[in-house]
Amino acid sequence: MARVGIEWINNFPSPCTQNTLSYCDETSVGFLNGMVSRGHTQAFNWGDGNAWERDFRDPANGGDDTNWADDVDFVHFSSHGSTDPSNVFSGWFGTKRDNCSWTSSRARLGNSNLEYLCIDACNSIDLTLDPISTWHGAFQGLRMVFGFTDLVSDSWWTGGRGNDFGRRAGNGDRLTTAWLDAGYSFWLDDNPVAMAAGRNQTDAENRLANERLGGGFTDIPNSQIGWYSWRWRS
Repeated sequence: MARVGIEWINNFPSPCTQNTLSYCDETSVGFLNGMVSRGHTQAFNWGDGNAWERDFRDPANGGDDTNWADDVDFVHFSSHGSTDPSNVFSGWFGTKRDNCSWTSSRARLGNSNLEYLCIDACNSIDLTLDPISTWHGAFQGLRMVFGFTDLVSDSWWTGGRGNDFGRRAGNGDRLTTAWLDAGYSFWLDDNPVAMAAGRNQTDAENRLANERLGGGFTDIPNSQIGWYSWRWRS
């Protein structure tokens, strides 16, 4: 069974000022509830001012991820997000502990435990840029990242996508299919992406197509990653 952690932010008071969101709690808590309904275990649920940037930052970079994001098997993060032209993703928080955003460039995930990371935020796997440059350094045993290219809705219409993904992932469905089905919205133009690392092209494509919780795949050290594969729906 997987241990699950979630962090979500709807409110962004100064100095971490961003537009208020409404459904980040619904997407992340829905994911957690979906996983727990299938027998998996809640490890943490941090929202708004209790969600901190340092939870995603590696101790080598002054963070505390070994007690939080990198201490569980599956993390779901829901907030504002962006990837800049230098291929660095930023996920935004509502309180400054120690920064208002965590960045892919300071993340080293899976060198402790994390296997799967879902980022329900805009431009989290931005296919108009270079997702390998964005995420390669973070894959330190991490197997897959799930996110969106371009903007993603914050709407009652799509707020249930977290629960849909959690129930299907927790039930042993193929993770890529479960995420693309749950995250896609024709009406609101939500375009989900799943990305997997492999030792070579065949391995990466097999993991992307077939990886599921408890499916027998193993972690890959960053130095042994030879290929990334991704699939999206638009």
